[in-house]
Amino acid sequence: MTLLPALRPQQELLLEAWELVHESVDRLEGKVFAATKRSPGLAVARVPGRTSVALLRLRDGVLAIGCELAGRGLDEDAAECRHSAEVLARLEARVCPPPAAVPRPAAEQVVAAIRADPAIAQAAAGALQSADG
Repeated sequence: MTLLPALRPQQELLLEAWELVHESVDRLEGKVFAATKRSPGLAVARVPGRTSVALLRLRDGVLAIGCELAGRGLDEDAAECRHSAEVLARLEARVCPPPAAVPRPAAEQVVAAIRADPAIAQAAAGALQSADG
């Protein structure tokens, strides 16, 4: 890589950027989120929300590079970009599972809790008053 990127042809810079991004995607897919016998938890993101955003932004970048490559007639490289974007989407689905739905209590359960505990009854009354006003 040269210190004067402005003097290098744009297509060469684009292909170099794509090569670096492509290597990163391959590493993410093959090693970073790979479970091992000793550490099966490696296959799940520790902070799914942030990881999901990062993978989404990376996928957006890959697709943008792919569009630019396609616009320059580099169809083979553009196809690789689409494939990498699909890899990132699958990786996100695998390592960033959607949060589990929290079951809502039935109305009868709420009424029973209010009747059983005066503190809950006071909190419910306060919530109803603040919702009205």
